[in-house]
Amino acid sequence: MTVQRAAGRGTAWWLGFLAFIGAGCLGVGAWRVYFDLTRPPASPVLIVVGAFLLLSPVLIHRLGTAPAGPARYGLRLVQQIADQGAPKTAALLDGTELARLVDSYTVIREELDGDDCWTARVKVQDSLVRQAAGFACRHEFDPAEVKLLFPKAAPVVRVLLVALMRGDPRLLDAGVLAAAIAKAASRNERFHALKVVQWHWPRLKRYERVQIQDSIEAARAVIDGDPDVYLEAEKICALQMRARPARLMEPEPKS
Repeated sequence: MTVQRAAGRGTAWWLGFLAFIGAGCLGVGAWRVYFDLTRPPASPVLIVVGAFLLLSPVLIHRLGTAPAGPARYGLRLVQQIADQGAPKTAALLDGTELARLVDSYTVIREELDGDDCWTARVKVQDSLVRQAAGFACRHEFDPAEVKLLFPKAAPVVRVLLVALMRGDPRLLDAGVLAAAIAKAASRNERFHALKVVQWHWPRLKRYERVQIQDSIEAARAVIDGDPDVYLEAEKICALQMRARPARLMEPEPKS
C-alpha cells in the first residue's frame, strides 16, 4: 500500500510538472502571437503544445477512465460517431492520430473555455482542420453518413466534417455547409465552412450558391460582428457578383 501511494505521488508530481511546462509554453506562445511579430511561425506550435501539456492530467484521466460496456471503439468520441449512425466514418477514424486529436480537442474546449484561452483553442482546431482535410484525401468517407451525422454531431465533430469536405469533393454538400454558416455550433465552424465554400466554389451549382448566399444573410448579424468571419463571407459575395451570366442561367434541379 505504501508503495502504491508513493507511485501515485510520483505520477501526480510528473503530471503537475507537465501542466506547469504547458502553461509556460501557452503563455509564451500567446505573447508572441500578439507582441512579437518578428518570429510568428513558431508561436502556433508553442500554443498547441502548451495546451496539450497543460491539459495532460485531464487527458490521461479521461483515457484511464473509459466507461465499461459493449463499446467497440477505444475513443469516446469515435464511439459516439458510431452510435449516431455513422459506423463507416467511425471505423475510418478509429485508432488514428486524427481521432485522438479530435478527442483531445474536445477536452481542451471544455477545460479552456475562457476568452483568455481563445487563441489556444483556435490554433488547436486549425491544426485539426488541416489534418482532417489531408486525411480525407487518402480515405473514402461515405457522403450519406457525413450528411446524416452533421446535424446531431458534437461541435468539434461538426468542424471535422466540414474539414473533410475540403479534402474530398465527393463529400461536398451545400445543405450541410449552409447549416454550418447559418446555424453554426461554434465560431470556428462558420469560419471554416466559409473557407470550404470558397475552395469549392467552381463545383457549386447556381441553386447551391444561392443557398449559401441565403445562409450568409440569415447569419448576417453574427457575421458582421466577427471581423475574420465577415471577411470570408464578403469574399463569397464577391465571387457571386463575378459569376458569369451563362453560369447563372443554369437550370434548377428537377424535384
